[in-house]
Amino acid sequence: MNVRQPLSKDIGSLRTLAQVQKSLPGNKTPQQIERSLITLIQAGEIGYSYQHRLRQIQYYRIDKSSANPSQAVAIPTQVAPYPTQAASVLPRSQAAQPALTAGGNFSHNAVYQVKNQLKWNVTNDITPTTIGTTKFRAMKALLHGNHAHSPSSLMQNQPNICFIIDLLGYPPSYQTQVFVNTRVKYIKYATVSGNVPTQDSIDGFIKLVKNCWESQPQAEIAVHCNYGFNRTGFYICSYLVQELEYTPEQALVTFASNRPPGIRHEYFKQALRQRYAK
Repeated sequence: MNVRQPLSKDIGSLRTLAQVQKSLPGNKTPQQIERSLITLIQAGEIGYSYQHRLRQIQYYRIDKSSANPSQAVAIPTQVAPYPTQAASVLPRSQAAQPALTAGGNFSHNAVYQVKNQLKWNVTNDITPTTIGTTKFRAMKALLHGNHAHSPSSLMQNQPNICFIIDLLGYPPSYQTQVFVNTRVKYIKYATVSGNVPTQDSIDGFIKLVKNCWESQPQAEIAVHCNYGFNRTGFYICSYLVQELEYTPEQALVTFASNRPPGIRHEYFKQALRQRYAK
């Protein structure tokens, strides 16, 4: 069976595992589809964008046309980062429940082993100081293993960070179990890459960080998406505007001065300006 052509043609725009199944010849089970995808990844036949999509498929389905997370999603520590069974669509009220069962042999760092690894390598790890008058730190996603920007390194080198808010819409590139029974609390706040955050999502994020600071007023909160620029910047800038009365331009400049070059997507910056225009 040759699945290479439909994968390379369609998978980047597919939204659900059901659509992936329809794109392949024959009546394949989700497990068979995943095995085919993983085989192609291991053979180097699928690039980063397809691997990125597979991670979403493996964990839970994301409908980019309607995704509007307004609550933090607690990813249970017993759920492996690369499960092997198909997910079912969960109501947001149940988003804290495991989407899949644990297991599988998918390499934990596989998604970073193609061209994305180079981009991750040259991106600064974390802002050297807190941003503006807040206790936010913006960072790229941690990478599990023997790295300078791993969970263990962060806990050792950043003693003031007590919360990590993960904005990725799929499991992160590090084991969250390492934070259990430590000072650091890991929080999943799932968002969709490339989509301007909705106001509901911003409000949910602000409520979340307020709760964090209410419990630990002096704690620093590290926020990350993939590289700590676009989604991370939009959420932090929105907090600066809504809570601290920055103008949109002041917020953008403040974030960029701490995390150069700041928000990269021009349409993100324009959306921020338009949303908070007076």
